Amino acid sequence: MSGSTESSGTIGFSIPFGSAAPSIFEASPGVTFSGGPTFSVAILDTQQFINGILSPIDINTIGYFLQQRLALPPPILFHLLFEKIDLVSADGQVVREVENSPADEEKLREFQALITDLIAQGLTTERVTKTVDIGPPLLPDQAVNPDRGARSPPGRIGCQ
Repeated sequence: MSGSTESSGTIGFSIPFGSAAPSIFEASPGVTFSGGPTFSVAILDTQQFINGILSPIDINTIGYFLQQRLALPPPILFHLLFEKIDLVSADGQVVREVENSPADEEKLREFQALITDLIAQGLTTERVTKTVDIGPPLLPDQAVNPDRGARSPPGRIGCQ
């Protein structure tokens, strides 16, 4: 978007000549203004644009915006970026799905309350650049009580 403004002015006088000319003098001033915004629209009908707009937002991007403390506070940022929140039980089953649905006031209020509660409990993101598996996978009850976990064979714990 760009804008431009132009202005111009004119003044004209009539002066009589000769002996038969009337002795009336005339002045005709004039002023003209013009301007306004000009719009240029790029055509965004490319495969790269469509793939980008339809791709999920990476959690590292969300973390970046949270850490920058830009003009959007976390509740608004989460409302803009989260479609739903799945509450999962210890065994990995989805217990409840809370949708961010502005068209349904009840669902929206439930989502707002959950986001507010989660932020109060410290919901944030953390950038993880590389993960390394150490040891065998744990079952949910082993993760709660590590003493009940299975022992792995010697030499299998750690990373190479």
